[in-house]
Amino acid sequence: MGALFFISLGLCILMAVPVLTSFYAKHLGRNQKLWFFLGLVLPGIATLILSVLPDLSLDENPKSDLSKTLNNISTKEFSNP
Repeated sequence: MGALFFISLGLCILMAVPVLTSFYAKHLGRNQKLWFFLGLVLPGIATLILSVLPDLSLDENPKSDLSKTLNNISTKEFSNP
């Protein structure tokens, strides 16, 4: 009974690393599923690689997209008589 507990505890710990890697990837604006599978294959190394890569979530600016859309709408409304 004790061996089953330690085996299941070890599996939970092994699965925690890819899950945490995928959440970290999502936070950095990366593909969450891809980094989960990379975390399964390379548990610690994938997290280290991800920490070195640049943050892509900073590149996205939803306000600029919204302002571009509003400018396009207002330009179209005034251009058609």
